[in-house]
Amino acid sequence: MVQSIQYVKIQFDHHKSIFKYIATSFKSTSRPYKTLLRGAKALKNAAKVLHRHTNTPHKGLKVLHKGLKAIHRGLKATHCRIKRCLMARECYTEAQKHYIEAQKRHIVRQKCV
Repeated sequence: MVQSIQYVKIQFDHHKSIFKYIATSFKSTSRPYKTLLRGAKALKNAAKVLHRHTNTPHKGLKVLHKGLKAIHRGLKATHCRIKRCLMARECYTEAQKHYIEAQKRHIVRQKCV
């Protein structure tokens, strides 16, 4: 169990660096840049929360959902303007997979209790 959470944490750190990389291709004042960065930050926080609350994954899920939403907004705003957006979308779907996985884990835990 702890191992999978560690893996999720590594994955999110990886996503964060990619989002930062994508975001740097915008002017730092532009809204898409800020949204992508916010999303990346939220993802990193989610990873931390998931790591900390091994027994209460719903806390992590909440933050993770926030991150996904922010990134989605960022992608919507940027998809006409950037070639690297495909990479961002890939990360988004990857993060979504983790979200669904974590959700399943949470539901299973609820049923056990």
